[in-house]
Amino acid sequence: MSKERKLNASLLAQASSMGFVFVFSIVGFAAIGYFIDIKAGTLPAFLFTGFVLGVVGAFYTVFRLVSRLSKALDDDSKKK
Repeated sequence: MSKERKLNASLLAQASSMGFVFVFSIVGFAAIGYFIDIKAGTLPAFLFTGFVLGVVGAFYTVFRLVSRLSKALDDDSKKK
């Protein structure tokens, strides 16, 4: 496999992981908050907090992935 195809495959894999990261971090943190609420009897305080933390974490992670993809594409275009 050529170097360009390897780079494209790597970039595609990273880009496709963004959707999973976004969904699972929100759902995961919300679920953790929900279970804390059930144990503490404080529904929906921790559920809401977990949801907000999940959204913030998801956006931060997606931002980092996009920055990394952008840098890789810029470096690749400078080499050509």
